[in-house]
Amino acid sequence: MLGKMAAAALALSTLSFGQRAYLDDHQMPNGRYWRDTPHIAKLLYLTGITHGLQIALIRAAMDSKCSEKLGSIVDAPPGAIIDDYEKELDKLYSESENLQINIMMAWTYVDLKLKGTLTKEYLEKMLIDLRQSAARHIQH
Repeated sequence: MLGKMAAAALALSTLSFGQRAYLDDHQMPNGRYWRDTPHIAKLLYLTGITHGLQIALIRAAMDSKCSEKLGSIVDAPPGAIIDDYEKELDKLYSESENLQINIMMAWTYVDLKLKGTLTKEYLEKMLIDLRQSAARHIQH
């Protein structure tokens, strides 16, 4: 139910804000979408990502290698809540050079950052790579 609400919120807000500046060439919303999205829609979107990962983990349970890999992705950082992801995404997208990064890739970056297992240098390189990748996927 909550996943359907998140999808509806994404669809409606994309339509109301206009599509071109908010989507990359894979039709994934980016930082401009995030920056202009209301708080409740952000929470629904992040909840939808979390539920989607949990569903993928359940479906992969038959394959132990796949299940272990997905388990490490789905494991939330210790003590982290959805609000932490929202704050980190807000912070990430407050810098204009990050606005073209699509939300799913930004979520991956934020998740790894919140887990605290990677060096600052590695995270900075990852962010540079995300910016370069996003630049190649701007919708024309």
